[in-house]
Amino acid sequence: MPTFMANLMDTVLEVWRRGVRLEAVPGKYKIRLHPVDRIDRPLIDALIRLKPELMRRLQKPKGWPRYEPFPPPWWDRIALGFNITKAKLHECSRCGYPVGVLVENCQRPGWYCPKCGQPSNPSNEQALFSR
Repeated sequence: MPTFMANLMDTVLEVWRRGVRLEAVPGKYKIRLHPVDRIDRPLIDALIRLKPELMRRLQKPKGWPRYEPFPPPWWDRIALGFNITKAKLHECSRCGYPVGVLVENCQRPGWYCPKCGQPSNPSNEQALFSR
């Protein structure tokens, strides 16, 4: 049995290693995979077993701005590795991306830019929530 079937992160690392892209199909309980030539039966079996968690991670987080396209082309590269629970309008000071996401269940939980990984300023967060 391949080692990547052991848990979610091992499977995600195998997906990234092979250069496979995953995308949740909007409005359906379905994941689109490409390129198919890099996917074999053991990887398909692992993805099927992990589908509920993969769907949760690939779907649009609550609070994602209506006018901002979703998913961005790089979404599966960030969302599969982290537990993203919320989104909000927040312009990144490094890359200018207009959305910030709340990452939980990791070593450094908090608000981050999903495009470049820049943490948002904690003092600004305090000011936003104290109003």
